[in-house]
Amino acid sequence: MAQQQGLLTITGYVGGQPTQFNREGMPHASSFRLASTRHYFDGRTQQWKDLPTTWITVKAYRGLSESICQSFKKGEPVIVTGVLAAESWVDQNGKQQSKLVMEANAAGHDLSYGVSTFRKLAKKNDSGQQDAQPGQALGRDPYVQAAQQRGETSVNAMGGQSSGVDEQGGSQAGTDSNAAEPLREEFGGDGF
Repeated sequence: MAQQQGLLTITGYVGGQPTQFNREGMPHASSFRLASTRHYFDGRTQQWKDLPTTWITVKAYRGLSESICQSFKKGEPVIVTGVLAAESWVDQNGKQQSKLVMEANAAGHDLSYGVSTFRKLAKKNDSGQQDAQPGQALGRDPYVQAAQQRGETSVNAMGGQSSGVDEQGGSQAGTDSNAAEPLREEFGGDGF
């Protein structure tokens, strides 16, 4: 039987530094408050106006939790996608309480307001140790290695000379498109 889950996406600002918490037998978890303010254009005054700010608690688990705690800072614009869930508890007066929380399955900075740099988290191997430190490459791109071994270079967008591809993979701006031809031949042509 299929389950229905309506994904919700909310844009807003991180209201406070994300905090980690643990529940017995559960993976890493974190939460933060997200402030989202809708705006509308008032035709009478010809100005944008704010509606009241909506605050929601966002919870994340496992790797997403770790990434959020390392990436998000108070006041930063973010986009969060997830599902709404109701949390219930009995307060100190014995009254049943509940609130809606968002259980995130994806989150990131809102690039409408700035730029961001992505850094892949280091994976842990079977012995529980990291294969590489954060920020270090876990492997080298075979196309880059082949180009570097042949000594291929090109002029980059800044006017300097470079190998045409960086160590993490991908072409640099200004790379000569003809430089890819020998790589196509060496690594199987059509799949390049």
